[in-house]
Amino acid sequence: MKTGTGKLTLETQPQTPTNSYTGKTTVAGGTLALRGTGNIDGSTWVQLDSGAILSLTGRTSGTYEMINKMISGTGAVEGTLIVRGSSILRPGSTGAGGTLADAGTGFGELTFENVFIHPTAVPGAARLEMQLGGTTSNIGNPLALGNASYFASADSGGLYDTLQVNGTLGLNDTSIIHVTYGNGYTAGWGDVFNLLDWAILDLNGDGAGNAGPFTLASLDLSGMALSDGYFWATDKFITDGIIYVAPEPSRMLLVIGGIVALTLRRRRRSSPA
Repeated sequence: MKTGTGKLTLETQPQTPTNSYTGKTTVAGGTLALRGTGNIDGSTWVQLDSGAILSLTGRTSGTYEMINKMISGTGAVEGTLIVRGSSILRPGSTGAGGTLADAGTGFGELTFENVFIHPTAVPGAARLEMQLGGTTSNIGNPLALGNASYFASADSGGLYDTLQVNGTLGLNDTSIIHVTYGNGYTAGWGDVFNLLDWAILDLNGDGAGNAGPFTLASLDLSGMALSDGYFWATDKFITDGIIYVAPEPSRMLLVIGGIVALTLRRRRRSSPA
């Protein structure tokens, strides 16, 4: 565990290219920096607490690949991270149990400079797991004028998980993003969730000729039921990283019809005799 506000640098030697320790790496404060060929390859779980940093900028390659690991927390990663194998990203704090199953069970934001989320090695398995526990964003807000994109830069307020990428976010076909409810929450009409923010979005992050580009088929919302007449709208996800609750077309027609009928009734009442 890395604690305190200072910086700890890991740098391997030619005779020992891989660190010998295994288990969990927790950066609870300050910065854990990897330099040269420094690595944490033997660690199966990397937890970044709030305000803590994992720095990859000093590595010779300029990048670091995390293969078959859990990456969780509310801290930040400097440099370029490549997520491969069966690795899973889980934004959010670790639950009270402190086990791997508790990783990311709290709500929170995980921040990256650049991150490339490659296709999962396990067919159908999630690569990024996120939870919703509430929101203060709703398209009923008069300032939104019914447009969910008004909340493209909205803060979650710690009510749901988010991924903040200050540089490039790379996704691919089967980079499955699985979103579920947390703490017994159920979303309602107009609720908006700004799950992903990025400066640059690369939908074919592993390069041409490989897995192919990310599509909405890799966004899994299937476990989040809504009241009858509503559905999860994903038309703003690839442009703004947003999902929101919208009425089914039949319900929308009823609403519009009711507004028109009410308007006509008022006009008739105001007409001169």
